[in-house]
Amino acid sequence: MAYQSILITGATSGIGWALCQYYLAQKSDNQVIAVGRNQQKLAELAALGCKTLSCDLTDRQAVLALNTQLKSYTQQLDLVILNAGTCRYFDRQQQDNLTDTVEFNLQHNFFSMLYSVELVMPFLSEHAQLALMGSMASDFPFQQAQGYGASKAAVAYFAKSLQVDYPNILVQLIQPGFVKTPLTDKNKFNMPFLISQEQAALQIVKGINNQDKLIRFPKRLSFIISSLAAIPLKLQYKLAQKL
Repeated sequence: MAYQSILITGATSGIGWALCQYYLAQKSDNQVIAVGRNQQKLAELAALGCKTLSCDLTDRQAVLALNTQLKSYTQQLDLVILNAGTCRYFDRQQQDNLTDTVEFNLQHNFFSMLYSVELVMPFLSEHAQLALMGSMASDFPFQQAQGYGASKAAVAYFAKSLQVDYPNILVQLIQPGFVKTPLTDKNKFNMPFLISQEQAALQIVKGINNQDKLIRFPKRLSFIISSLAAIPLKLQYKLAQKL
């Protein structure tokens, strides 16, 4: 499917980078606008024909200030993929502050997305697509994931609410499993059904093209997480403590 104007946040690493590479490689007149903080990666994308925006998405005023530069690139956006995010786990052994950990995840995964939605809403064309990056992690109470899971649960509810209030926009929720990226390379635990960022990008593109409101992959992990989420809470807690 061809889109005249595409904006992708978190474009300088991981899934966002892979998505930019995919859309830039398509033989069409797509205009790809990449949003990120890594200046070297933004320069590499610009060399490939990408328009770029540099911004700390956790700073609302900085995000809204992108309006003028975005207008210089395009008057409308047909596809927006809000992919930027991170993960910080809570570690009682290191005496981390629970509040700080939760606030960090919410700021980077949810509020940065909220600010981005505020920026792009006036640019969305009629029947545009707006894809928000969530996670399967929000479905089950994993250890040390209070902040990450809560932030992704907020994204999931936010996406569903937008689907109700903006019926002319196709709002899509993306919920991947484990994807090999610089972020997940830091994980010290087993990541079942791990896929590459390129594989993840292809799954996302497929869901976007199919106009799926929920883009969830890989299927085997989705089935397992959905099954765990369906069992009684008391049993969920016992299983979570053993994982």
